[in-house]
Amino acid sequence: MDTNIVSEMMRPRPEPRVVAFLDSIAEDGLGLSSITVWEVLDGLGRLAPGKRRRGEALDDHVPDAFLAASASTRGLAVVTRNTGEFRNTGVETVDPWTAV
Repeated sequence: MDTNIVSEMMRPRPEPRVVAFLDSIAEDGLGLSSITVWEVLDGLGRLAPGKRRRGEALDDHVPDAFLAASASTRGLAVVTRNTGEFRNTGVETVDPWTAV
């Protein structure tokens, strides 16, 4: 996805057509290039402190996205307690807290 899509989804009320489109393809998987991640983080870094706060959640998801991509390209599962963070990635997750 390009930076403008990520930025749109970070708005308080994103455009419903964009949300609907992403929902329609989520099962197939969504991806961000490292350039898009850099552009978003760079843009957030340029914002005033109050506005920057809205993007802090992205920082939390970026490592998960890279972890999912790494696991996916190697055919591996992600071992984590936070399995919900990896939904719609196509990556198998294993929660050792609930695994038998």
